[in-house]
Amino acid sequence: MYLEENIHKLFDKIAKRYDFTTFCLSLGLDKKWRKTLSNYIPQHPSLNLLDIGTGTAEQLITIANAKSNIRLVGIDTSSKMLNIGKKKIQEKGLTNKITLIKSYCNDIPFPNQTFDYITMSFVLRNIINNFEDTLKEAIRLLKPNGKILILEFSKPSSPLIENLYEIYAKYLIPILGGILSGNTVAYKYLYQSIKKLIAEKDLEKLFDNLNIKNVKKFPMNGGITTLYDISCN
Repeated sequence: MYLEENIHKLFDKIAKRYDFTTFCLSLGLDKKWRKTLSNYIPQHPSLNLLDIGTGTAEQLITIANAKSNIRLVGIDTSSKMLNIGKKKIQEKGLTNKITLIKSYCNDIPFPNQTFDYITMSFVLRNIINNFEDTLKEAIRLLKPNGKILILEFSKPSSPLIENLYEIYAKYLIPILGGILSGNTVAYKYLYQSIKKLIAEKDLEKLFDNLNIKNVKKFPMNGGITTLYDISCN
């Protein structure tokens, strides 16, 4: 099991084929999930948004294509993932909308109350031990009436779906991920990290401890993933 402080090294190794592998392993659903998150961001004359753990900037690109007049910033610790993201942004003509920065999630180099929205897509499982500090940092960076949107794997609501998903995640994802990316270890980690996710009741307790009361949950595809819509003011 990789230590969280070494996660960026793992993602550096799989960066080149990460987007393709993710698309294949999710059966294309990752695109749908990211578009769903972007639908929770309003059209507005001027918004600032931070994406924590942006990877190859797929979430930011999805938002940029759906929303106008929005300034987007992404942070990540993997240099190779960020380099691929920068190349994608340039190819899509989005350099005037998206900026990528190498940074840790619990020490982000921006002043208080900089952003209207903060997003985290499939990042929670990689920062479980630092999640409270990351959430505090996100709250610090939010403007009054700002929102945090978290998209993450979750426990399916149906026992049948849960059992099928367990078999797929435990046995097939490492094999297929290894074939597609050339790194079986990385996709064994994917399964392990999903299993390590904070239990829903513990996550809600953490929100309460940070005085976050307004949390809405939107399960998708039988609860395989969940979107958390968090208002902090």
